[in-house]
Amino acid sequence: MTNTPILTAMLGAILCVCVPKADAYEIAEKSINTVTTSVTKKSQEKDFNVVEFLSTRLVKPGNMGFEATTLESSNSERKFVVLYFSAHWCPACKKITPRLVEFYNEKRKHHSNFEFVFVSSDRSEEEMFQYMKGYRMPWAALKFSEKIEDKSILKHAGRGIPCVVVIDPDGEVIASSFEEGKYQGPIKPVESLARILDDQRAQKALATR
Repeated sequence: MTNTPILTAMLGAILCVCVPKADAYEIAEKSINTVTTSVTKKSQEKDFNVVEFLSTRLVKPGNMGFEATTLESSNSERKFVVLYFSAHWCPACKKITPRLVEFYNEKRKHHSNFEFVFVSSDRSEEEMFQYMKGYRMPWAALKFSEKIEDKSILKHAGRGIPCVVVIDPDGEVIASSFEEGKYQGPIKPVESLARILDDQRAQKALATR
């Protein structure tokens, strides 16, 4: 079982939030109001599937720029998806990102059934690239252009960053930095995921005895 105080110490107590004013995130935030009706209508016609949406829209930094990638998956394993809304210009993001990288690398040693996906609020694709490379993000990211061209992913975004959203294998949001409109920070949703992963590991260990 996860030791919450230790995990909190690892991630750091970050409760401040950056609210962008003049960048891609502002465009995205404005679009929430303008496309809410159409997105809701589409959601009623067909439930938004995060994994399906991300399947052809992911990239990872390569030597010469971004390269296409996919979520690792297998027929026998269903994954949790963690959306990380962030940007290099946000002080709170720069403070939490190294800790999320540490958390990810540590948990992946024992758990393969989760993935992080970076959703950039940077001002350009180059800034997004440098942010991912500079902080050695080991996970994939949504293509820079996709958040502007297709607003579907914004249904999970809050009104500021850093924002962490945990989505279970059934596509349900089970933890978020924003709960009922109130900012809870990036730590709580990660702690929730850690507890679930560790509980699952403990149950598997008992089943094999």
